[in-house]
Amino acid sequence: DADFGCAKVKAQEVLRIDPQQLQAQQLLEQITRESHQQELQSFLAKADHCLDLADIKCANTALDEAAAAGAQSAELYEARKRVDTIVDQQANEQHARDQSIEQLLAQAKACFSARDFDCSRSKAAEALALDSGNTAAIELNQSMKLAEKQQQANAATMATFLREAESCYQKKNYS
Repeated sequence: DADFGCAKVKAQEVLRIDPQQLQAQQLLEQITRESHQQELQSFLAKADHCLDLADIKCANTALDEAAAAGAQSAELYEARKRVDTIVDQQANEQHARDQSIEQLLAQAKACFSARDFDCSRSKAAEALALDSGNTAAIELNQSMKLAEKQQQANAATMATFLREAESCYQKKNYS
């Protein structure tokens, strides 16, 4: 690793003494190019690391810092292209996930309507596995709990009526 700072200071000292000194001018230009290239590589390495983690915000920040430091669009093209590819991929994955969730919720609602609570619970759980905060799936689970309690209460009421009917029947001897 070259010590650009030291070399730059020394070349500038020579140019203060003799502004026309060609070797010092060339050295200063070379230092400027190489330090720019090294700085650019540092930003690109950071952006690549961010992209390896699919962290778009981090990658864009690194590329914006590179641009602010003087990097040209052409120097950032490949990294920006990779960002766009990952953004598109993430959007496609989100769309597919959203479609799966919608399909699972439709199935869960159909099962709920048919009073098949095990099926409905299973499909709602699958939707929640894809999106733990999905309000429709959470509301469906709550509705299921209420419906099951109502179903249990109805079953208990019917059992009571049947016992009473049986008791009435046995009091009256129809034989």
